[in-house]
Amino acid sequence: MSQSSRHTRRARAFRIFLSACLVTTVMLALPASGQGGVANLASPEPRASVHPGSQLDSLVARALANNPELQAARARAAAARSRVGPAGLLSDPMLMVGLINVPISPPSFTSDDMTMKMIGLQQSIPFPGKLRIRRDVAERESAVALAALQSAQLGVARRVKEGYYEIVFLDRSVDIVRRSATNMSDLARVTEASYAVGRGEQADVLKARMEAGAVGASASALLERRRSALADLNRLLALPPESELEQPEIPPAVTAAAVEPNAARVHFVASTLGARAAGSSLLPLDQLQASAVVGNPELRLRDAHVAAQAERVRLARKEYSPDFDVTLQYGQRSGRSAGTMGGEQGKPRSDMVSAQVSFPLRFRRGAVQGKYVAEAQSEHTAVAAERSAQADEVRAEVAALYNDAERARTQLAIYVKAVLPQGRAALASATGSYRTGKSGLLEVLDSQSTLLTYETEYHRALTDFAKAVSGLEQVTGTEVLR
Repeated sequence: MSQSSRHTRRARAFRIFLSACLVTTVMLALPASGQGGVANLASPEPRASVHPGSQLDSLVARALANNPELQAARARAAAARSRVGPAGLLSDPMLMVGLINVPISPPSFTSDDMTMKMIGLQQSIPFPGKLRIRRDVAERESAVALAALQSAQLGVARRVKEGYYEIVFLDRSVDIVRRSATNMSDLARVTEASYAVGRGEQADVLKARMEAGAVGASASALLERRRSALADLNRLLALPPESELEQPEIPPAVTAAAVEPNAARVHFVASTLGARAAGSSLLPLDQLQASAVVGNPELRLRDAHVAAQAERVRLARKEYSPDFDVTLQYGQRSGRSAGTMGGEQGKPRSDMVSAQVSFPLRFRRGAVQGKYVAEAQSEHTAVAAERSAQADEVRAEVAALYNDAERARTQLAIYVKAVLPQGRAALASATGSYRTGKSGLLEVLDSQSTLLTYETEYHRALTDFAKAVSGLEQVTGTEVLR
């Protein structure tokens, strides 16, 4: 056989060897068909509000789109999702190239039968089933990141609503103070006119001016609080601190659920002292608590942690079984073998193929792998217990928010039914009596201060109700008004 034919045969064998190695590596790297795993979950945006088209709707939508905290959570969720695919694949194969059994002196590729130019591939292969479990772990960790994103979205939506409601309260308080300041200015002019004609006392004039100044100080304090609240809200919206709102107001649906404006239609569940206002628009407490156990974002996050840790326990148990390495090598030899004693020329040396499998021996299964399993199981017990404790906290929080909403609603009913009408009547009576000289200035100032307090407390209760509703929406993960 000619030298060129032998080279052609060797080249063809070498190509066949490399092709076999490549096909084997690719087939091992492909995930098995029908492999189990966790379904890919989309990231649903929380519903912005129960009041479509409102300014509050737009603010919540902007926060969900632009809030830096949510952008970070989305990036973490995307990063976790990107880790799922690689988790179920084999590691990259190792390419080996080298020289074997080359004499040192003199160097030669033909003097020794065992001298070879070698090329090979090495692939680490996990024990069957490990790749699938590792992918499942990555899927569960991705679900954890997604649940964290959803929890952050609902939390930001709640904070936006509460910040917005606080600004509404401060605006209403400023309006009340300004109206009171106008009344005080009118009263001061009446007092000065009476003093000018000798019907009043100088002390009344000074007292009226002092009260007008106090009202001005209250307005200044409220405006400073509003600036701070606006800056906090704009921070959530990723807007400059001075960005203004456009006539903020509590959505009509929330106001209607909070208070009946017609005093004649206000009723209570009983005639006893402390009875709640009748006709609550909130869903029953037990229904809200049941919804919270299913839809609470923190509980869903805990559930995701529990599921992820359960997969880690499976993986730790699978680690009892060793991984192994597969190696395929091709050795090309040059020259001819030694001739016979009769002087015949030796045959061309044939090329060689080597294959081997290696794996670790688990001599310390209990001391090493067993401890890893115990660690994973203990962590699973811990996160499951934390989930149970969180469920109790969620039920308690729902009850507290529900009671806050009912307390605010009952307080509003009392103010509409009795307190505000009586306060306004008392101020009108005191003012009329003062103008006719039948009573002193002190009675007017006292009635004015009392009405100012009542009207402020009314709007405080309305704001508290709105905040409690937004809190219930966040804790339950669903709508809470009928």
